[in-house]
Amino acid sequence: MEKKIWIYRNVINISEGMLKQGKVELIFEGLDTYATVYLNGYKIGSFNNMFIEHIIDVSKNIVSGENILVVEFHVMSKMSTKKKLSEGYWINYSTERAYARKAAFSYGWDWTPRLATVGIWKNVYLKGYNKGKIKNIAIKTESVNFRDKQADLSFQIEIERYKDCDLKYNVLVEGKPLKYSTSPESNNIKIRIDNAKFWWTHDIWQPFL
Repeated sequence: MEKKIWIYRNVINISEGMLKQGKVELIFEGLDTYATVYLNGYKIGSFNNMFIEHIIDVSKNIVSGENILVVEFHVMSKMSTKKKLSEGYWINYSTERAYARKAAFSYGWDWTPRLATVGIWKNVYLKGYNKGKIKNIAIKTESVNFRDKQADLSFQIEIERYKDCDLKYNVLVEGKPLKYSTSPESNNIKIRIDNAKFWWTHDIWQPFL
């Protein structure tokens, strides 16, 4: 398996409604591992990590009707040995697993033979957006008051906008709205949680599950 080139090919039918979206993304949830993606004959991305999803903006690449999607997986045994360990360093079993962003057990272990898999191992789909999307959310604990069971949190919400329009979002905790905003650009929201349920490690107190 790892000594061959593997090619996946599929026809995607795109509707006029999808073309009218503000942005269209092609999402690969899992590619194992060294892959180049082509859409309608054009290279649109190269990847080398099976653990993360890969997102490609195809808004300008898709056409109405049939679109040809091709995913080419390169020869695994060659790609994984391009980067070698420096002299003086070593790793159990084969050394190519040191830099390959791939499940290490596929190169063989004491409980399994070597079977360096290749292919699409998770879902592939298109996602369209009319106005924008929440790109990332980060929640930070600013302070805690164990006596009064209070916690101060901050939310950093990263918005990606595709059209000039008003965007709104709600922040809820256990179904209750805490903050309403019409200005996503002011993305640092600070809130206080009353009757907070603290999560403890087992050696200090009981965890909240």
